[in-house]
Amino acid sequence: MITQILCYYFDYQFAYRDSIFRLEAARRFFDATNPGIFSQIGTVWLPVPNFILMPFAAIDYLWQTGLAGSIVNFFAFLISSVVLFSLLKISTQNILSSWFGYLIFVTNFNILYFQTTSMTESMYICFLILFVYYLFKWSVLEKTKYIFYSSIFSALAAGTRYDAWPIILTASLLVILISLWKKINFIKPFIIYSILPFIFIIAWFVYNYIVYGDALEFSRGQFSTLHQLKYYEDAGRLLTKNNFFLSMKVALSAYILYSGLLYFILALTGFIIYFWKNKFDFKSFIPYLFVISLPVIVFCILKIVDSVPPDIDNFRVPLYYY
Repeated sequence: MITQILCYYFDYQFAYRDSIFRLEAARRFFDATNPGIFSQIGTVWLPVPNFILMPFAAIDYLWQTGLAGSIVNFFAFLISSVVLFSLLKISTQNILSSWFGYLIFVTNFNILYFQTTSMTESMYICFLILFVYYLFKWSVLEKTKYIFYSSIFSALAAGTRYDAWPIILTASLLVILISLWKKINFIKPFIIYSILPFIFIIAWFVYNYIVYGDALEFSRGQFSTLHQLKYYEDAGRLLTKNNFFLSMKVALSAYILYSGLLYFILALTGFIIYFWKNKFDFKSFIPYLFVISLPVIVFCILKIVDSVPPDIDNFRVPLYYY
């Protein structure tokens, strides 16, 4: 709450320009030359955040001040904090570790800042933690309702950020492996878990094909990252493309710079301890889903999605990210 007040007082909600564009995307459903749900879904950016922000962006004061995004992401932050504590409690069986992980999360400057903006990070983290939490509960208790809840939040995550897609695919494979390990029929839990997120992903392809004539418009159309970075590639500035070691360096630099060195070291230490304690026990595999982000990010940087300043060693990010 203190962060919310400070960012509102100093007008930091719009310090990152994409926060403005995110709120504008939600406002356009009813405030545009051609308003409407279907006509303003757009492409590239996934639609779930726009739909959630829409009723708040309809109020002029909340839209103009950025509080529309602050309200939504504040509650996403609260839910994430509580559920993360519960996930740590059932996965570590250690109350001190649970409280320590909770405090690390709620005191992270990036987490605190982004929950005051209209950006999708807080919303995505909320859906991600919820879907992993319920998937973990299913793996322990084998109750169908938990894997169904996980499917719902997986679909919401898939409709919020593309980062969720490879995580959901990996989670689907884990459902099969865990089912086989428990000697139960994997078909039912696999279908229950995967049906909703896969329906959304397929629907997104179909929508892009119907509206733009290209099922992959969101990934290679004129507003896509791939299209926009063609300029940097032609200018010889897309230094990470097909350079694995530089791509890895950029990814790790992003983790450290955006999280802070202390948080990065604590996260790495926690991962090592968790792995050492659980080894390759299938009961412990669900939390490893969070680690999928690293190879995915490296692959994306390696292939298309990032440009690097010539002096990577002196690369810095804006102050409000720390």
